[in-house]
Amino acid sequence: MISSARLASLKCIHGIDVSHYQTDIDWKQLKDQGFTFAFAKITQGATGYEGNIYKLADRIKAANELYFKLGYYHFASPGDLINPALDAKAEADNILSHLKILQHIQFPICIDLEAYAKTMVWSDKDKVTNLSIFKNTLILCLKAEGNSIIDYGNKWFDDSNKIGFPNDLWLSAYLTDPEHNLPQLPLGYNDWKIWQYSGTGCVKGCLGEVDLNIMKEDYFDEF
Repeated sequence: MISSARLASLKCIHGIDVSHYQTDIDWKQLKDQGFTFAFAKITQGATGYEGNIYKLADRIKAANELYFKLGYYHFASPGDLINPALDAKAEADNILSHLKILQHIQFPICIDLEAYAKTMVWSDKDKVTNLSIFKNTLILCLKAEGNSIIDYGNKWFDDSNKIGFPNDLWLSAYLTDPEHNLPQLPLGYNDWKIWQYSGTGCVKGCLGEVDLNIMKEDYFDEF
């Protein structure tokens, strides 16, 4: 884990993000280790819902009771539909329908766009255009319902597909030495608000590996 001294120098705090891969979570143990925020995966694509895989509502309730600040994230799966805007609207509908039944969270909704669906048949020429249409439409649909957005991305995928957007950034970058180095930003972004610096963290309170993140204190304080 990044040290407390490193956190202080970056003016950041520690948090995690979780999905069905984390089968059992002890939020009290996480709190005791200094974790103060968490994001939970809620949906994937146009039909997937994490609540069908694990007890999402119970997980969020337990974290809320220990005063974690919370966010939800959606794993986008842009596919091979002829109209990427319709594809995006279907995913937005899936997110919005589940936000109505889930507990209130503090942070913006995160859109995790880091891969293509397995059914992807777009040509390389069409990918940049279609991904831009897809993401713009998805974000506009969510914002139309009063939701704010944070982008999740990594430099290789974002730069390869030219999908930098003017939203806040949750950056995935697994550096060899995050204690002393900082990640490069994808094109189109001026800074990161959250940095996911490890996908193989081992901490008390989580069975198996978990993603480790740091968030800038001023961003945390906004919510």
